[in-house]
Amino acid sequence: MMCERRVDSVETKKLMEQFENPFDIVEEEIIDSPSDAETLIQEIEYKLRNREDWSIRAEGLKLAISCLKGGIDNYYQTDYSFIASEVAACVSDLRSALVRTGSLLVAASAQVFQDRYVTSIKIIIPALFKQLTHGTAVISNSCHFALMSIARYVQHPKTLNLFLSKILSRCNQHKATVAEALHVILSSWPSSLMLALRPQISNAFNIMKDDASQTVRKIARSGISLLKGENVPESNDCQNSLRKSSYTPKSGRNNENGCDNIKRIPATTRLSKNTKPIKKHVLIPTKKQFNESPKETPMEKDEDLIEYSPIKAIKTPDFHQSIPMDSPSPACSPAVNTPNRRKQQLNSQKGQQTITPSVKFVKSSIHSRSATPTKRAATPTTPKREPPLDVSSKSSIRSSTKSSIKSSKSADIETSNIQSSIASNMISTNKSPTSTPKRQVKKTLSSYSKMVIKRKPVQPDPFDNEIDSYMPPKTMGDAESFQECLTELIDNERFDKFDGLEDVLCPSIIAAANFIPQVEEWETILPPLFENFPDNFREEIMPLIIAFRCNEWLILTSIEYFGSKMLIDEFSSCRSTQYQYAFKFFCVIISHHIDFEMNDKMNKFLKRLVEFNRGSEGAEIIGDLVGNKPSSSSDQTVEVIVMKLKARTDCSDDADKLNSRLIANPQMIPQVQEYLFEELKPLIEEGNNGQRFVTYNFIERLTAVSFVYLVEPLLNLISTEDRELQEQTVSCLLNLMNDKAIFSMVLNLYFEQETDEKEELVLTLISKFFQASSPLILEKYLPETFNQLSPLLDSDTTVIRRIAVIIFVEFKFKIPKQFGKYSKKISSKHQKIIELYLTKRKQAAQNV
Repeated sequence: MMCERRVDSVETKKLMEQFENPFDIVEEEIIDSPSDAETLIQEIEYKLRNREDWSIRAEGLKLAISCLKGGIDNYYQTDYSFIASEVAACVSDLRSALVRTGSLLVAASAQVFQDRYVTSIKIIIPALFKQLTHGTAVISNSCHFALMSIARYVQHPKTLNLFLSKILSRCNQHKATVAEALHVILSSWPSSLMLALRPQISNAFNIMKDDASQTVRKIARSGISLLKGENVPESNDCQNSLRKSSYTPKSGRNNENGCDNIKRIPATTRLSKNTKPIKKHVLIPTKKQFNESPKETPMEKDEDLIEYSPIKAIKTPDFHQSIPMDSPSPACSPAVNTPNRRKQQLNSQKGQQTITPSVKFVKSSIHSRSATPTKRAATPTTPKREPPLDVSSKSSIRSSTKSSIKSSKSADIETSNIQSSIASNMISTNKSPTSTPKRQVKKTLSSYSKMVIKRKPVQPDPFDNEIDSYMPPKTMGDAESFQECLTELIDNERFDKFDGLEDVLCPSIIAAANFIPQVEEWETILPPLFENFPDNFREEIMPLIIAFRCNEWLILTSIEYFGSKMLIDEFSSCRSTQYQYAFKFFCVIISHHIDFEMNDKMNKFLKRLVEFNRGSEGAEIIGDLVGNKPSSSSDQTVEVIVMKLKARTDCSDDADKLNSRLIANPQMIPQVQEYLFEELKPLIEEGNNGQRFVTYNFIERLTAVSFVYLVEPLLNLISTEDRELQEQTVSCLLNLMNDKAIFSMVLNLYFEQETDEKEELVLTLISKFFQASSPLILEKYLPETFNQLSPLLDSDTTVIRRIAVIIFVEFKFKIPKQFGKYSKKISSKHQKIIELYLTKRKQAAQNV
C-alpha cells in the first residue's frame, strides 16, 4: 500500500512539473509571417472541431501549444478565445490523454495571454471544476493544476469572481480548490490590483473557515493568516491538506516593532462593516508566541485554537494592554494609532487621564495575553484593583462605553445590546470594591449563549434553484433545466441570484443554444438579461448572435440595447470562417436601413462577403450597395441544384460535380452546408415523395458534406405508414451511416425516442447497418456501440434484448478477435445466448 502511494506521489509530482513548464511537451512551431499564423489558426480550429477521431483533437491541442511556443501572438492578434468551447469540451472528455493535453493548453495559454485570457476562462473554468471529482487521478489533477495556473497568471477581477462562484458548492473538492486558488491569488497578484479585492477574499475565507470539511477549514484558516500578513508555518497541517501545486505562499511581513512572533487581529479587519459576527472560536495569540513561562498563563491549552468570547473581542480592540498610562511602552506593543490610544494621547497633553472600561475588563479576563511580561511576573496571581470611582468618573465611563459601542463597525444590533448590558454591569460592580468583574462576565456569557440557542433557523430561499449546476449546459436535459431556472428567476425578478455568475451567464446561453436553437423560446429571457447585465452581454454579444444563426429579431434587439456601431465593428472584423454569419448580419441591417459608415475598408469587406456567399439570398442587396452585383449562377451552383430538387429532377450528375469541386476547395464546404441545411430540411419534412426521393439520391452522392442535421427528420420518417417512403428512407440512412458522425447521431437519437415502437425501429436500423457493413467498419464502430448498447442486454423489453444480442452476434461473427476483449465484460448468461445465436448466424452464412 505504501508503495502504491509513493508511485502515485511521484506521478503527481511529474504531472505538476509538466504544468509548471507546459511548453516542454512540444516542439516550437516556426512562424515567419502573419499568413503563416492565420493558416495555423485555421488548422487548429479544424482539428479541434473533429468529433470522429479524438486523436486528431489531441493533435490540435498540441499544435496550439506549439504555436504559443513559437510566438503566434506576435504575428496574429488572438487570445485563443475562438477555441474556448472546443478546449472546454476536451477537458470534459473521459479520455485522460485528451484531458491532460487540454489542461496543459489552458496552463500555457494562461502564461502567455495572462489577463487577456479572461475571455476564454468563462467557459473553461466550469468545465475544469466538473472534472475535479473524477476518479482518475490524471484527469482530476490535470484540471486542478490548470485551475491553479489560471489563478496565478490571469490576473483579472473576473477571474476571482469565477472562482468565488463555486464557494457555495456542495462538493468539498470544489471548495478546497477555491480556497487554494485564493492562496495563489494572494501570493501572486500585484498589490495595486489586490487593494480592491481583499474584502471579497476575506469574506470568502470567513465563510469557509467554518465549513463542515476539515480540509476546507484548514486551508481557509491558513488563508486568513496569509491575508493578515502573518507567518504561515510550513509544518502547518493546512499545508498538508493542499494539493501539490506550483505556487509557494509568501511569508508574513515583519512587524515594525520587532514582534515577529506575535499574531494580531487588527481591529480594522475584525470590525469592518462586511465582517460577520465573530464566532465563539477564533484564532488569537497563544502563549507560545509570547516570551512567557508556561506557569504565567492560566488555563493552558495544547491547541492554537482556544475559547475566545465575542464580547472580549469587541471590548478589547487591538489587544489594548492593562497598564498605567504613565508606564513605559513594552517592547512588543504595536504602534497602532487606534481611536482610544489617540484619545489618551490628547488627554495626556491636556494633563487629563482617560479611564475606559476595556482596561479593567481585560485585566479580569483569564484569556488575555497582552499584559507585559514584567508586570505579570511582579503580580502573577492577584490583579491590581482600581480605587472606587466617583460620580463624574462613572458618567465618563458610561459615555465612553456608548461611544465605543457606536464606533464598532462590525457589531450588529444584538451584539451591541449585549455590549451595553455588560458595560452597565461593570459600572454597577464598581460600587462594591469586593465584587469581581469575573463573575459578571460569566453571567453575561451564559445569557448570550442562551440567546444564540434560541435563534430561529434561517428559512430556505424558495428561489434557490441551483442554476449554477447547469452552467454551462452539456446535454439537452441540462439546457432545458437551465432555461427553466432562468425563466423562473426572471419572472420573479430575482436577479440577485445571479451574483457571482454574471460572467458565465452569456457563455451558458450560447452553450444552451446548441440544444435549443429556436430563438422564439428565448424572447422573454434575453431582453431582461440585456437590461440588467449590459456589460457582461456586451462583451459576448457577437458569439451570442452567431449561436442563434444571426436571427433577425436578436440582431435588432441587440442593436436596441447595445447600439449598431459596436456590432458593425465586430462583424466587419470577423475571421473568414465566420463570413457566412457576417453576411446574414449585414443583410439584416441593410434591409432595415440602419446607417453605418461606408469607407474603403467597409466597401472592400462587403465585396468579399458577396464573393464568398455568391448565389445566396441577400447577395443582391449587398451587391447593389457596393456596386458589385454577383453574376448569375451556373448549372453547377447549389442554388440551381436545389431548384431542380424542388422540381423533382434527378441531380446525380450535379452531385458528383459539386462533390469534386468541394473536395478541391474545402473552404467552400461551410457555406454550402449552411445553405443546404436551410433548403433540404423543409424539403424532407414537408415535401412530397418525389422531392424526397431525388433529395435522398443527391445527399447520398455528396460525400464531401456531412448531413448530420438531416438525421432527425429522416428518423421521423421511418415510422411512417407509407411503406415505400419508409423503405427509401431506411436505405438512405444505411448509406449515410458510413459517416461516423451520422452513425453517432443515430445512436444518440435512439435513446430520445418516445415510444417502444420507435426504439425498435431505430435499433433494427442499426442492426441492418452492421449486417451490411464490412469488418473494417465494425472494428471502427465497436467501442462506441458496445458502450452504448451493452446495457440493452438487460432491458425489460424482450424485443430490445433480442435485437441487442443480434447486433453483438454480428460483431463476434465478423471480428471475433477484436470483440473478444469486450465479450469478457458481458455476463456468462448473455454470452451463452450470443453463442447460441452465433451458431444460427454461421449456418445462415453457409446456406447463402
